[in-house]
Amino acid sequence: MSLLNRLLQFPQKKLIKNFDAAVNHVKHGIYHSLKSEFIKSQDETYSGLLAAAVTNELFALQPTTEEARIFALKNKKVIEHQISDLKNKKEITEILNITLRLRAKMIYENVSSGTVIKINGKAIDNLKKYGLLIPDINLPTPKKFIAKARAFHKKAMNFIW
Repeated sequence: MSLLNRLLQFPQKKLIKNFDAAVNHVKHGIYHSLKSEFIKSQDETYSGLLAAAVTNELFALQPTTEEARIFALKNKKVIEHQISDLKNKKEITEILNITLRLRAKMIYENVSSGTVIKINGKAIDNLKKYGLLIPDINLPTPKKFIAKARAFHKKAMNFIW
């Protein structure tokens, strides 16, 4: 690969790395927003497990611990109900739609692995399944999304401090 090609690819790789971090900001922001709501009526442990299970389902992620896996299996209906209730939370629904659809676009443009595309496709299918898909949403540029994701996470963190 020529030096020029390497120099041209560096900014793209940095953008993708920052974009991935922004997606994580959104995941954590959703988790913290939900947990701060659930803790009003549930204990700390249950609230955390429920917020994590809802967030995992939204992003089509598997639980990372055995406790979380068992919780998700036992509370499937509660998780689905909480996801359906997100229709009333415009800020979360909007950032989720932007994140998943922009991530799909970035993946399509930059990755050739079918596995990553399949996981993202399931997350978008979940938006449809739970009635959360916003059909005509305007997608920001990746750079604007990164700033928006950071602001969303910061706002969610303010709920718990």
